Amino acid sequence: EPGTIFSVAGLPLFSGSVVTGVMAVVYEIPEQVFTPNVLRMLSGFANLASIALENARLYQELKDSQHFVSRLLNAAPVLLYIYDLDPEADIYVNEALTTLFGYSWQESNAISRNPCSAEFAALFHADDIAILRDTVNQFHNGNQETVVDVEFRLRHRDGTFRWIQARNTVFSHHDDGSVHQFLGVGIDITERKQAEQQSLALLLEQERVEVLAGFVRDAGHSFRTPLSTINTSLYLLQHQTEPERRARHIDIIQRQVSYLDRLVEAMVQMLQLDRGRPLSL
Repeated sequence: EPGTIFSVAGLPLFSGSVVTGVMAVVYEIPEQVFTPNVLRMLSGFANLASIALENARLYQELKDSQHFVSRLLNAAPVLLYIYDLDPEADIYVNEALTTLFGYSWQESNAISRNPCSAEFAALFHADDIAILRDTVNQFHNGNQETVVDVEFRLRHRDGTFRWIQARNTVFSHHDDGSVHQFLGVGIDITERKQAEQQSLALLLEQERVEVLAGFVRDAGHSFRTPLSTINTSLYLLQHQTEPERRARHIDIIQRQVSYLDRLVEAMVQMLQLDRGRPLSL
């Protein structure tokens, strides 16, 4: 009768040492039987099927893992890059240039893969080029243990610069131990830098105020002494009739006036230094 099964062979499908399925083969003809040779052939097919299924599973897991890692790296609020020393170029940059610095994916890809271009050079502050070149040279001359910390400025697409603090470590090396590629992880420290600059400016302002206060205090004392001397000499001069004594008091007054003139000049110079420009009186 059609559809009647007369013989069945079940062959296990393995993933490592674990049975994950069964490959079944049936005969619907009474005269057909599973001879040892046929079973050996079917067993070979089952082994090949097991390998193919395991490879497919591993491939899918790898794709899922790569997708997860890629999403994770691109979502992280940090700059990640892999730099190849031969030829010198970034072979990987995460999406930070897009998400954090405003560049399109096409711009980011073109800039990062062409370190000799004007666009790549314009990405960095001119004062930091030597620092970045020194970082690359340290890896050229380094080994598997090389770690380089660096701070540099990276241009946002709006033209402003953001401060980046990056740690660079060896990602891969040649058989002789020399560095092939290094991995960099950078964080935006612009706000910290601004806070440091504001703190420094505040400290300098406090020191400036203290210096000016001390100068004014000392100047006040310096003014009182000659003024007191002048006042006394004027009093004596008014009550003195002898020419020699009057001349001596006039000389004292002139010397004190000259001293006061030097004090005023010193104050003018102090104010000029404080204001950063000439002061006319």
